[in-house]
Amino acid sequence: MTIQLALISVVTAAAFGGGEPQTLLVPSEYATIQSAIEAASAGDEVVVAPGLYYEAVDFLGKAITVRSSDGPLVTTIDPFKEDPPRCDQREPCVQFTTSEGRDSVLRGFTLTDGLGFFKGGGCSFEGGGVYILQASPTIEDCIFFENSHQAGGLAFSIGSPRIDGCYFEANESAVRGEGIGAHAEFYDCVFRAHGDTVFISSSATVTLERCRIFSSSVAGLRGGAHATAVVIDSVFGENFKGVEIAPALELTVSGTLFCDNEIADIEGDYVDAGGNQFLKTCPPLEDIDLDGIVGFTDLLSVLTSWGICVGCPADIDFSGEVNFLDLLSVLAAWG
Repeated sequence: MTIQLALISVVTAAAFGGGEPQTLLVPSEYATIQSAIEAASAGDEVVVAPGLYYEAVDFLGKAITVRSSDGPLVTTIDPFKEDPPRCDQREPCVQFTTSEGRDSVLRGFTLTDGLGFFKGGGCSFEGGGVYILQASPTIEDCIFFENSHQAGGLAFSIGSPRIDGCYFEANESAVRGEGIGAHAEFYDCVFRAHGDTVFISSSATVTLERCRIFSSSVAGLRGGAHATAVVIDSVFGENFKGVEIAPALELTVSGTLFCDNEIADIEGDYVDAGGNQFLKTCPPLEDIDLDGIVGFTDLLSVLTSWGICVGCPADIDFSGEVNFLDLLSVLAAWG
């Protein structure tokens, strides 16, 4: 009887994924990222080798980690080789729409050419890079580049995603959040060359901590009715407007540098929690610690951040990697 029960337990564990977490390799074991996700169970890890993957990825509600083996500079997700002929055939690079939590992790990819999640009503889309609906995933060390439609980089609604160390450039817009209960947290992220960079509305909340927002042609952060934003230890530089606040938006700012924004640093009422600076000219990027001098601490930042480091202040040329070129930039700007 004891032996029979033990055998039943082993069979049950195997059938329902109750064994040790597995590592699923793409493409050596599974031809596509999506096929590996479909085969994965909670706690498993999908590891993706360098390459260009023409597919749209759906986490299917699974508490798994999908990561590249060698980082975002050599591992790209692009949903389409060519734009699909019909609106309802377009998709984002990655979607989380099945109640995923923080233990659903995407790490170390470039996400590009995403066309957004089809919302109906003609050709209405959101979230070309990543679309999040009623989910709270973790996204780390990713590059969002040239994704299109509304919220081309990332869109979230009714969820609490966490985004760490990501880089957003040249998306039609970077981030859009809306809906009661929507709360996104961004840490150590860089946003460059967008229209609207971060736009929130309809009771959504966003936290930006140690983020840098440059070269927005509209505003680095813009909010609509009943939205809430908290900005901590960040930089808004060389934007048309640093922050644009609707009357019903609640904004709290601390430890943040605003510099060389064309029209205004902050347009609207906000809570100044202290430690903010407002400069006409931005410090050089080589002044990593923003102390007004390019010196030993900046050099030390480059050395300690050496290697793949998406969103790092020490990545002076925004290449996604701290390397010899960044070291030379610090030495050339010394003093």
